[in-house]
Amino acid sequence: MVSNDEAQSAGQSEGVAVDATESRQANSVAKLGQRLFYRRAVVVCLIFFSVFLIVNDFQKFEYYVAKDGNIAKSIMQAISTTDDSIDDHQVQSIQEQRHQAENLTIEEQPVRIAYRAMAGIGHQLARMASVYALAKNYNIPNIHITINPMCGGTISTIYDHLFGPGPIIVNLDTKMTQLPRILPKLKMDLTNLTSVQRNANINNEVPNFKAHNPLAVAQYAEDIELYSYELYQQLMLLFQHKHKDRIQQMYERLNFHNQTVFALHVRGGNGEKRSFKVHHRGFQIDENRWIRNVIKLLCNYSRNHDHYFKKKPLMIFVGTDTGSIVTRLQNASKSMCEVPVVSIPQEYPDEGKGVSFQVFTGSKKDVSKNEKCLKSYEDMLLDMYFFTLSNTVIPGMYSSFTQTAPLFHILHKAKSSKMDEVDPDHHPHYFCDVGNAGDRMKCFNTLRSWALNRDEKFSYGNTTSPSQSPRLVEIQSPNINGADMGSHIKYVFKDTALKEIKQ
Repeated sequence: MVSNDEAQSAGQSEGVAVDATESRQANSVAKLGQRLFYRRAVVVCLIFFSVFLIVNDFQKFEYYVAKDGNIAKSIMQAISTTDDSIDDHQVQSIQEQRHQAENLTIEEQPVRIAYRAMAGIGHQLARMASVYALAKNYNIPNIHITINPMCGGTISTIYDHLFGPGPIIVNLDTKMTQLPRILPKLKMDLTNLTSVQRNANINNEVPNFKAHNPLAVAQYAEDIELYSYELYQQLMLLFQHKHKDRIQQMYERLNFHNQTVFALHVRGGNGEKRSFKVHHRGFQIDENRWIRNVIKLLCNYSRNHDHYFKKKPLMIFVGTDTGSIVTRLQNASKSMCEVPVVSIPQEYPDEGKGVSFQVFTGSKKDVSKNEKCLKSYEDMLLDMYFFTLSNTVIPGMYSSFTQTAPLFHILHKAKSSKMDEVDPDHHPHYFCDVGNAGDRMKCFNTLRSWALNRDEKFSYGNTTSPSQSPRLVEIQSPNINGADMGSHIKYVFKDTALKEIKQ
């Protein structure tokens, strides 16, 4: 038998054992919980670290892809926006890629187009679009633009000042559908690059492209709109990047964002002779009468369509070759309806002495003239840049200036903007030709209708008054007939690696 003392002692021992076991179990659970906590913490840290590495590697991948030549995608990211805001970092990336393109080997770029521009800025850009079309069609990734030496510099001075050094980048991702069917069939032959010429040189006029052919512009409108907008938007982005301080200053000073801006271009000639007079360009009636008429036209339009201008009042932005035009337009507006008439402060040639690209030519020995020459080109592009930001562009008379970036930006806005659907009081985007007397306008929103000068969206004013005349279509289009078959294009590339495909 077990005595009571022994039983009590055994019970106490058993209780101690149980307590010890429970204590060990508790400690074990606690340690297990700590281990699980640490493991979870480690797993969470690993997950976050892995995500960081993936994102970092992806960013590096994006950087190196762009750095190694995926130029077109970077450009299209920058130019695909339909508003006026521009990502400065994206434009900086384009500039870096332009610099890299200067150093491509012949294996990396077997053929380069070197284009020499001439005459006024509108003439140059209209033909540059045709060069861009050729490069796009034959997969040539960039174009080297020069101009006859002016402003006391070299063939690169003016375009380097306007857009920064480097070639124009050609977007090879988007495809034309009409021109490839009619342009000569050429293919890159890489078998013997050391024996071929690398540069395809084009001076002023572009082979097998011709201006003043509205039927052809209407026929190939889809492709022309595609490549023209790509080129002009890239130029405007590069110009903004190069001159952003002056642009920002003027944008804020004019309160551009809070206005419905009609950009009025008045190419009066300022006493220009030669072909300007031969082709009967400029004012077709007394200048002061035309000025009064056009201000009356726009004043009446703003009154009769006042719902468009309640949130953002009408403002007229003027680009002209004659300084006194701005003052006379302002005085006319004050006496009629007080619609603000504004312009970029700039130096114009003396009254009746011609236009800036002829007067401000510069001199290798005169630094001040060289600076004035470069400033005049900058002023012209600044006017053009603000035209592209406007709601509506109004050519007061025929000029190639408005038929470049201004026309194609307005048509792009008219096609892509959804503001009209969201806000019925938002003024639509139009390109409106003013009649000879300044008292009527015909407004278009497609390239085809504008080129053919018919099927306009609407006419306004004295519709019995003569339409704009002369009215030449400066946009170039392919000019390939049965006898020619693109022989001039073939000749430009005949000594390069682009060879004709034998049928």
